[in-house]
Amino acid sequence: MLAYSVYGSGYITYMTFIIAWMRTHQAGLVQIAGFWGLLGLSVMASPYVWKSRLARNRGGNSLGLACAVLAVAALLPCFDTGSLTMTVSALMFGVSMFIGPAAITVMVRNGSPQGTWGAGIAAFTTLFGIGQAVGPVFSGWLGDVTGSLSLPIATSAAILATASAIAYLQKDFRQPAPA
Repeated sequence: MLAYSVYGSGYITYMTFIIAWMRTHQAGLVQIAGFWGLLGLSVMASPYVWKSRLARNRGGNSLGLACAVLAVAALLPCFDTGSLTMTVSALMFGVSMFIGPAAITVMVRNGSPQGTWGAGIAAFTTLFGIGQAVGPVFSGWLGDVTGSLSLPIATSAAILATASAIAYLQKDFRQPAPA
C-alpha cells in the first residue's frame, strides 16, 4: 500500500509541474502541445505495451517496473531541456503513468479472496489519493523555497524511484484457486 501512495505522490508531482517547468525553460505553445499530445498517445498505447507484463504480475513487480520507468522519464528533463529529451520523457511517462492502478488491481485480485477485492481496492485508492494530495504540496513548497521548478521535477523522480523500490519488496501472495 505504501508503494502505491508514494507512486501517487510522485506521478502527480511531475504532471503538476512539468508544463510550468517547460515554460520556465522557454518552451513555446507548439512544444507544450506536442508534449501533451505525445503523452496522451502513449497513454493510449500503454495497455498494449503492458498487457503481457500485467498478466505475469507477481507481487509488486509490475508496479515497481512502472515506477522505475516513470522515475527515469521524470529525471530526463533535469539533464537536458531539448525537444528530443522532452519527447522521450513524454513517451516514457505516458506509457507507464496509469499502469499503477492496473498493477494494484491485479495484485489485489491475485492476493486476496474475491469477497475482499472491493475493500482492498478501496483501501489502496484512499492511500493513493493521500499521496496525490501530499506530493504537489510538498514539491510546490520546495519550489517556493528554492525559487525554481527544477527541484520539484527532480523530487518527482526521487519519489517515483522510492515507490519502485518499495513495490519490489512486495511479495507475491497468491490465493489458491477455488476448487
